[in-house]
Amino acid sequence: MDDPAYIPTGLLSAEELAGKLKKLRLDLSAERINQLADSGHLPCWRWNSGSPFFQWTETKEWFARNYLKRQAGIEFPVELRVLSGDLVTQAELKYVPRSLVPLAPHLFSLEKSHITGVYFLISVQQGTPVVVYVGQSTNVLARLHDHKDKTWDRTLVLPTPKSELLSVERAFIRHLNPPMNNTSHRTEKDAHILKKYCITPSFEEDESCPKERV
Repeated sequence: MDDPAYIPTGLLSAEELAGKLKKLRLDLSAERINQLADSGHLPCWRWNSGSPFFQWTETKEWFARNYLKRQAGIEFPVELRVLSGDLVTQAELKYVPRSLVPLAPHLFSLEKSHITGVYFLISVQQGTPVVVYVGQSTNVLARLHDHKDKTWDRTLVLPTPKSELLSVERAFIRHLNPPMNNTSHRTEKDAHILKKYCITPSFEEDESCPKERV
């Protein structure tokens, strides 16, 4: 590079560079690339002060230093228990609050980070798991990071269609009356939703749903 007679090979136009960068998931227009070169930021080569040309290796390294940043991530503060479909064993049921046992075959872990559903924050109190908060989100894992003011031990998620999130969340809040939620009076709609999940609202008996396993 210190040799004034050095002429690099394989120089790319802004359009060609934009195409190669796109393969690296960096979507920049040729116009933007030329702007970076004209401002003196992006290394380039010019013939007779004309349009800029780019050497792929040095340009890629420049973009890696200035555009690509690694996010180390944040350690999640609670244990995420795997509870999924037929994998729920009798031993695992001890981690499910009695009030949620009928839901056990439908509960999932947060390994599916973008799962949409109603979630239950579980606190183990004197050896007994208790639901302390009910919430809903289209991305439960991300939503839990907003609960830094809350303390809990486990999280269970009930996958729920986006269109039903609010109604299912409210039904479970009114049914479970968690200490960290504000509750209101139950409605007939709540009873319909809960029965769909084989949860008997209030003190009603529903013979079509299996009894709670304890």
